[in-house]
Amino acid sequence: MTTTTKPISAELLTLLNAVIKAPSLDAARELESTLEGAGFQALVFGRYNQRASIEANAESDRGVAERLANAFDASLTAARVAMGQKSERSLTPRNAAQRYFCLDPTKSDWHPQPERLESIHTPVVQFWEEDPRAKQRYRKFNPGDGLAAVLVRDSGIGLTRDEMAKTILALNTDAKLRTFEAIGQFGHGGSSSLFFCESALVMTKPRFDAENDDVFWTLIYPEKDTDDSKQDLVRMWFADGDGLPLRVRQKDLIEPAAFPGTSVWHFGYHRGGWIKRIAGPSQSNPWGRLGRLFFPIRCPLKYKATWPVLTKDNTGRLRVHSTGCSRKRPRVR
Repeated sequence: MTTTTKPISAELLTLLNAVIKAPSLDAARELESTLEGAGFQALVFGRYNQRASIEANAESDRGVAERLANAFDASLTAARVAMGQKSERSLTPRNAAQRYFCLDPTKSDWHPQPERLESIHTPVVQFWEEDPRAKQRYRKFNPGDGLAAVLVRDSGIGLTRDEMAKTILALNTDAKLRTFEAIGQFGHGGSSSLFFCESALVMTKPRFDAENDDVFWTLIYPEKDTDDSKQDLVRMWFADGDGLPLRVRQKDLIEPAAFPGTSVWHFGYHRGGWIKRIAGPSQSNPWGRLGRLFFPIRCPLKYKATWPVLTKDNTGRLRVHSTGCSRKRPRVR
């Protein structure tokens, strides 16, 4: 087992960049196998009893909605800190969104105010279709509509290495209880997305407290619970010898411009019918669940995918076409 921190090997860096470039279950499993073979520590995600925080979520779109809420929280907090302001009760999520990014309360735009906030970009959600034959490990039943790789990315506050271990890799933290511009309260919302995917790659770099070029990262993965308990799986994450997330130099990454901020890739995520309807806000997809929390109509997310594009046929019905698309505010055309 690794007992001290060390730079990642060239082989591991190549695999990490391959996962970032073309996210898939197969690529994530190869990365997991290599991390295990390199002797990195395997730590329990949060705590042993993970059911209440991870498995008590019935709809896959809620998991992505929670991750997106985290992305907006991080963006609003980054804006507040950049402006040198304290978090206070009057700075609700909607008030913060309108103060820093959308001055007109009747619109749902992303126009950072003032110029010092321009490097805080619109949160991104991106999808890649998994191999139709792909199945999650340890799942007795897999969804009939297939799996996807899902990325949720922000360019917000980011996390230090120590904060990463205590927040995004923990459960039920109190980190947001005094952060009034954040919608999060309970410290486990984003973790619910882990119920719907096999594994997740988490990468982050702090916006204001970065001491060097390091980006901090880990892979969260499942293990069969060998104890006689009511939960089938235990989620684990890879740590360096000091019990903290791994390091990689930002300049060595295939997408260095993604940082500062936080990116979370979910591999083998349950597609569900909501991905096919993601071109517009409704209560059955993340846009509808989040829209009115921050903006009056819909969240100005950036949506990227190689599939699907939605169009209307001559009867007015939505049709799905497998082609590339990238939209700032997805719409049905």
